[in-house]
Amino acid sequence: MNSYEYSKLAKEYLENKKDLRQYTDDLVDKLKELEEKEHYPSMAMKNDKIQESIKNYDYYIEYINLKEKYKNMIDDVVREWEDLNCIIENLGNVSMRKIMRLRYIDNKSWKKISSEMYTSESTIFRIHRKALIELGKILESNK
Repeated sequence: MNSYEYSKLAKEYLENKKDLRQYTDDLVDKLKELEEKEHYPSMAMKNDKIQESIKNYDYYIEYINLKEKYKNMIDDVVREWEDLNCIIENLGNVSMRKIMRLRYIDNKSWKKISSEMYTSESTIFRIHRKALIELGKILESNK
């Protein structure tokens, strides 16, 4: 593979991870919302309200299943974050790792990255290009 192909491979990988933070936040919000609804009506039968008790039991089962589903989905996303972090940690130098973390994990703009690293955007872009090539090589070797 040449540099362009390594860079393209890295971009495709990172593009698939782009919305990971938003997806994670959405799942956590759904889980919180579900947990707020946890205060479902009592399952105890009061005044022979069997029908209401069955309805409450069905709701409780649905609640447990949804809660488990969301927790599993969050676990999957956390594993994806860990994979991304691990790959970034394998990059050659500190600047590459920092730029990739700020851009793809913290979702910072190029301007904010430049400001935070006290360097020009053109330097950030140059380091980023090199990081993409190296990341592509790492991804290719992991296949």
